[in-house]
Amino acid sequence: MSAERAIPAELLTRAHLGFVDAFRLLGRSAPGGAVDEAEGATCAASGIPTPSFNRLFLVEPPPNPAVTLARARAFFTGLGLPWSVIATPEAAAAIAGEARGARLQRSSPVPGMLLPQMSLTERPIPGFEIRVVDGPAIAEDFVLTASEGFGAPRRIFDVFCHPAVAKDPDMTLYVGYAAGIPVATATRVSARRVAGVYNISTLRSHRGRGYGEAITARAVLGGVAEGCVASFLQATQMGYPVYERMGFRQVVEYQVWEAR
Repeated sequence: MSAERAIPAELLTRAHLGFVDAFRLLGRSAPGGAVDEAEGATCAASGIPTPSFNRLFLVEPPPNPAVTLARARAFFTGLGLPWSVIATPEAAAAIAGEARGARLQRSSPVPGMLLPQMSLTERPIPGFEIRVVDGPAIAEDFVLTASEGFGAPRRIFDVFCHPAVAKDPDMTLYVGYAAGIPVATATRVSARRVAGVYNISTLRSHRGRGYGEAITARAVLGGVAEGCVASFLQATQMGYPVYERMGFRQVVEYQVWEAR
């Protein structure tokens, strides 16, 4: 896919920084979480032993890549957590040489997709209801549904429902129910007037019915209600055509390395 397209640079920067803010929220509130920041680089640890949830974020090229990578390794190693680097193309180009020497292994790039014109309208699906997580019972539905939908351990999604995380006013969790059965999830973190949408999942048995698109639209429109002017997400291969159909367009291809 093509990388950045012509959109206002200021909006793209806010989308990048909002992405970092979402992980910073986990780092500051999740049990075992932590945040370390220096020279424009942000290390955010969620406490989850999965590299994609413990990240060094590089939006701009660091002034000293070797020092930045060494600091990140010391930070995450001290916490006993696996970690990864996620960087914009400009930052990735600056650290590529040092990454090889720092025992970092290239992983699959991550497309970032932006919806700058928030003109979506909800299209009701008969028998499908979307609820906001507002208590323990629906929180458990969120955790179990996301875990099954992604085929990932529930501990990843337990973090989002931890009281210290869930009470953050910038984060909203959604569960979609088909005939009363929880089948879809989404998370929205509103930061810098950009609605970041995460954890979009649908149970395999209920895919192809528009539920993923519907719950994504609800999260986006929740951001509109809070004054957001754009929505931003990181797309999986499966979700990419759905988001593109909704009007999202790829504006960046983040480069990723995992620590070894």
